[in-house]
Amino acid sequence: MTILFFGDIVGRPGRLAVKKILPELKKAYEPDLILANCENLAHGKGVTRETLSVLRESGIEIFTSGNHVFNQKQAHEILREKDSDLLRPANYPPGVPGRGFKVMEIGTKKMAVVNLVGRVFFDEDFDCPFRCADEILEELKEKKNQNHSSGFSRGSDKRSGGFGLVSGRQGVSCRGYAYPHSDCG
Repeated sequence: MTILFFGDIVGRPGRLAVKKILPELKKAYEPDLILANCENLAHGKGVTRETLSVLRESGIEIFTSGNHVFNQKQAHEILREKDSDLLRPANYPPGVPGRGFKVMEIGTKKMAVVNLVGRVFFDEDFDCPFRCADEILEELKEKKNQNHSSGFSRGSDKRSGGFGLVSGRQGVSCRGYAYPHSDCG
């Protein structure tokens, strides 16, 4: 199975770049699934129906996010929709609109896309991403889904390979982005 994942797509320049290059990538790699992290899609903060629509029309099927997903009011409505293709981090506290994973059928296989966020350097009160991953993987195991997880994280937990804790229990782990350090020259 071929999965194409775009990290943090930021604002109009990011949307235009993806729209321009995606046809070429689709032709070259023939992906079975195209995912994108979109939490900064609308002017660098959050998402709107319009910004998601541009990328959906280009072929992106599932949108992962992070702590900026709610920066635009429309995100609340989009996440409440029953079959929304926008995921918020699964480890948000209970009661937050939306869901953090989605099971998809691709050909004869089922695949779960799981969206998690780290807790280092955040002001938000996220649940432990590792405990949350364990719960989701157990739920998927009970439902006998073949599962692959797409993880989104920020902070020292990912830089030290934090998603290695779910290693061997999922097919794929991705991350949305990492900020360059000021000492990188």
